[in-house]
Amino acid sequence: MPESAADVRLHLIGYEPFRTSVKFLGAVEDEIKVMRSGHQKIDVHRHPGIRTGGQLGVAIAEPCGACLISCHGGHDDNGDVWFCQDQEVKIFLDVRKVDRVGATSLVIVDACSARQILPELARRTKRGAVLIGIDDKDTHGRDSVQLLADILRELCYPAKLDLSPPAIMSAVDRVKARISARNELVENDKDRSPRLLIENACAD
Repeated sequence: MPESAADVRLHLIGYEPFRTSVKFLGAVEDEIKVMRSGHQKIDVHRHPGIRTGGQLGVAIAEPCGACLISCHGGHDDNGDVWFCQDQEVKIFLDVRKVDRVGATSLVIVDACSARQILPELARRTKRGAVLIGIDDKDTHGRDSVQLLADILRELCYPAKLDLSPPAIMSAVDRVKARISARNELVENDKDRSPRLLIENACAD
């Protein structure tokens, strides 16, 4: 089947008022543009002006090959999971109310509570896609830069972009190998990197 334009599109999604997220997504966008200089261009789209949970849900549902969602995340003992604009959870999106995830190959979640969020998103993502987050209660900015953005760096390094499941898992394996090698050389437990979480999409 011919590759559609959406299949090679990368969406960068986050709440506009969350300044750390805005800086992170902007840095990812700039890195990709530099890496693809002289090679096949990648259609990178940053969703502007997202200020409500409804707007975030619409952005997540838009068709693309891969998406990076960066915002606060949380969960409670009742099974509720959400993406929110700030830690007070005044503006949020209930993940269980997301109709569908538009990414067909890869979903990277840069948010706390990824362990609870990824399975809910997987039920709303078309089978064949891979979902990735950080296996820690809290996701820190340094890990977003070092681990999650590194997966995109690996995928964007080859001259031709490949978002097939084998290419994605190969990129994940290389990042995981670097995490393991680094952690073996770091003496302070607090400076060791957390593991990556991998979830397979299961929606028909």
